[in-house]
Amino acid sequence: MDEGHIGVHDPDAGLGEHTYQDFIQDVRRYRPRDLLPPLANLSLDVSGPSLDMEILRTRATPWGLAAIARESLLRSNEHRRNALVPVEGVLALHASFANCRVPGLMEALIPRK
Repeated sequence: MDEGHIGVHDPDAGLGEHTYQDFIQDVRRYRPRDLLPPLANLSLDVSGPSLDMEILRTRATPWGLAAIARESLLRSNEHRRNALVPVEGVLALHASFANCRVPGLMEALIPRK
């Protein structure tokens, strides 16, 4: 992958269902020291008392950004080759999170009779 290239799993590429594990692999492509600063900057836009619902609809959600930070800190390492991540890269990772499908989730949420 090129430096600065934002590569995430494309759920529409015919590779099957996009899972949370795919999202983790997308996050692991980046060093935490390169991913966390733009993630923190974007998180300022989606938190606090002046939270704008338009930002949530068009950019990112706090829980999606938290998932990116969590997986970066837990599962990534500093031995990756990718360069700094622009805000668009964080948004692409958020899209990867938002498009995850968890098998059996809906069945688990629906009450049984």
